[in-house]
Amino acid sequence: MNDENAVLAELRRRWDLWLLIAVAVVGTAIATYLTIQHYNEKISLLCSDSGFVNCGLVTTSAYSFVPGTKLPITIPGLLFFVASGALAVLALRAARQHEHEPTWLRPLHLLLATGGLLFVVYLIWAEIVKLRSICAWCTVIHALTLITFLVVVWRFQHRDDPLPALAGDAMPQEVARPRKAPPQALTHRQRQAI
Repeated sequence: MNDENAVLAELRRRWDLWLLIAVAVVGTAIATYLTIQHYNEKISLLCSDSGFVNCGLVTTSAYSFVPGTKLPITIPGLLFFVASGALAVLALRAARQHEHEPTWLRPLHLLLATGGLLFVVYLIWAEIVKLRSICAWCTVIHALTLITFLVVVWRFQHRDDPLPALAGDAMPQEVARPRKAPPQALTHRQRQAI
């Protein structure tokens, strides 16, 4: 039971990093599936292909490619989630080793998340305004990107907050308070000098 309490305390303390990692794993899985399906037509797209939710129409449209290229947008999406997850893992590793995160980590993650969200806004515009259809898989990716952005903004705003310690955590050496040396007895020569 103590192990379960320690795990729960760990999750509560670093919920933001664990959430970013979980979102990155799910986003990577979906983007991988959509990329494989894009290149292999034998794999069916598990989604509606008629009406307002029409994954087939969205994923084969001109907007399913990076503008000006033949590269499917699923590949930048895949790279986005891999990079976001890697940054969260780096932050978690530093926290678990009682080290400070690199100063560049949160600003870089914020830049990545902002870029991802701006691209999502473009894709939503393309789906609703131009195609008049949405893709269920794409909508999940859009939601995961929004969650990533919100958590990263929260982390950036709280970058100076100390991480609460767990009961079993050892204090980092750089934070540990120095102990006062015990008073030493005066030598015979020092007593004579007084």
